[in-house]
Amino acid sequence: MESDTSASSQRPHDIRANPRKRRRRSDRDRHWIGGLAAPKAAHLSLRHAPSIILLAEDDSEIRAVVAHALRSDGHEVIEATSTIELLDYLAAIIFFGSLLEGAIPDLILSDVQLPGDGCLDLLSGLYQSPTPIPYVLMTALADEELRVEAIQRGASLVLDKPLDCDHLRTAVRQIVG
Repeated sequence: MESDTSASSQRPHDIRANPRKRRRRSDRDRHWIGGLAAPKAAHLSLRHAPSIILLAEDDSEIRAVVAHALRSDGHEVIEATSTIELLDYLAAIIFFGSLLEGAIPDLILSDVQLPGDGCLDLLSGLYQSPTPIPYVLMTALADEELRVEAIQRGASLVLDKPLDCDHLRTAVRQIVG
């Protein structure tokens, strides 16, 4: 009588032993930069790579809703909670250059009033760089002067809070393609 050694040699946590068990994305799938997780370049499919969106919002509830909406559309979302975290991530991309080629955001979606100074200055300066990254601002202020200034300084769009997720998703699709 032959025994089936292949079934007994499989470990219970082996994915092959249980095909319904899916592999979860872990820290091994990401580069950690200044406290922010960036997707590894190898993780992105060359055939249909998701757009990378750097989301900078200090309100955790708004950030969670926006990140969920963008991820459900297939985008890779990197989250920052302050101007300093946003700057850390962007500085790491500039400093490490080709090592993080697959982690350069296709779009920055940022609150105008992030903790820390100069969010609009930072983004408009970045937009004037040799390889500009488009950015969209979100604001709870009904300030027409701010809108005009943001558009003049390179913002693709200024969205009002509370955000309409359908409008946000349409705008992101139009900007990143």
